[in-house]
Amino acid sequence: MTKAPTNDGAGARLLTSAAGRRRFVARIEAAHRAYEEVCARNGEAAEAGDNSVWHDNFDYEENQRQMHQLARRVRDLQEALGRLDVVGAPRAPTRVGYGCAVTVERDDGRVERFVIGGYEDGDPSQKRVAYTTPMAQALMQAEPGDSRTLAVAGRSREYTVLSIAAAREEEL
Repeated sequence: MTKAPTNDGAGARLLTSAAGRRRFVARIEAAHRAYEEVCARNGEAAEAGDNSVWHDNFDYEENQRQMHQLARRVRDLQEALGRLDVVGAPRAPTRVGYGCAVTVERDDGRVERFVIGGYEDGDPSQKRVAYTTPMAQALMQAEPGDSRTLAVAGRSREYTVLSIAAAREEEL
């Protein structure tokens, strides 16, 4: 079984699936497009205020803030892309980790099944949570029968692992 790293510090290996890597690249492309759109509005924003592009021109200052924020996001994503390690699901997992399909029973009796997916690759509509989320981190290394407590919406919830299986390729 592959144990997921618990942080994404500089140089740390970041796990994902082949499909997760494609989604990650698409996020970089979308962030880059958003950056280019903000840059294209720079001239218009500068004209929106008086003759100064700084301090008395909210549009220009906001445009600059967005531009810098998006540039940072693109850089961070590109750096992380270089550390992505494409990994498949474990064959016969016995503990919760990356690539596992986990069935849990919540303390309110509800039973849920979800997949522990790759770095920044959660999708609630697909019942996939990134291994870096608090939910996944709380369950890491748990075995069937183990219970874990997690703060959800300001209150403690208990989750008991009912079963663990390898996630299907299409789930990752």
